[in-house]
Amino acid sequence: MFTLPGRLTIQTIHGGNGPFKVGRLATSLAVLSVKDAELDPYDEGQYDGDFLIVEIRLCSYYANGRTVTEIRATLGGMTLSKADAPSGDEEADPVGDLTAPSAALAHPVTVSGQLFIKTIHGRFGPFNVGRLVIPGAEFVVKSVELDQYDEGRYDGDFILVGIRPYSYYAYGRTVIEVRATLGGMTLSNIDALSGEEAQALTPREVDPLEETVAPARPEASASATPRDPDAPRVDAAPFDAELALPSPDAEDEALFGTLWPLGETVNLDNTVDRLIIRQQRVRLKALGYAIDMHTQTWHLSPSPEPSGSSVAA
Repeated sequence: MFTLPGRLTIQTIHGGNGPFKVGRLATSLAVLSVKDAELDPYDEGQYDGDFLIVEIRLCSYYANGRTVTEIRATLGGMTLSKADAPSGDEEADPVGDLTAPSAALAHPVTVSGQLFIKTIHGRFGPFNVGRLVIPGAEFVVKSVELDQYDEGRYDGDFILVGIRPYSYYAYGRTVIEVRATLGGMTLSNIDALSGEEAQALTPREVDPLEETVAPARPEASASATPRDPDAPRVDAAPFDAELALPSPDAEDEALFGTLWPLGETVNLDNTVDRLIIRQQRVRLKALGYAIDMHTQTWHLSPSPEPSGSSVAA
């Protein structure tokens, strides 16, 4: 459970069984649907206040010729501070946009829970997917920083900055899930996944890279002028030039960019391309580094594996 400030919009809907109340709670994390019976005593309007969230779940139903998917919240209580009349926009759209959080209510929430990370082997190599379990809610996490960690169950505190419904099509089915965006985490413990926990994190997952992967480079155009096979070959290199092969240091410098040369500790930049992060992780392990889950930085082990690359003191 956690408390969030927000704005609750209550509307009266006239159905086959008489009028009933529905609510839309706008918070910094997400816009949440509220359909608790405790809304019925309230008049229509907009109410500012603090709201105790005891459960968040994904809910789908069919209404007015369409399937509606929403993130529904169960409230354990609320403290209201102000009430306004409903706006015309609210009256016109009883369902509303249940995906966009309110920028005016920026309020990250720190929650305690467990993060389950599983490594899956895809066509771009191994990648990690996560499931964050907190009291009353469960979220999918596919942030780039997960690719730094080993598979396991991590206890800790997690900063939630957003949640949203997300859908994709894979393996002949449409998957709808609630994804959480993390603004940071403080990990305190790690254990191996049990068989049941590993099974819950299904291996039939789509690599996040494939959700945004660029299209393959097209083949050369048929209109391009073909090379005459009988034409003499022209080598622009000087006759005494030797074939220059990249050194291990040059390859590492290209891989790590501004982080090179590496020091005793390395803090990877999670804003770079996700595939680069994975390659950096593999290379750091080969160089003898290990990640400290408490500080989320890589530290050089006392006895690193032999390598052709140099590491700055």
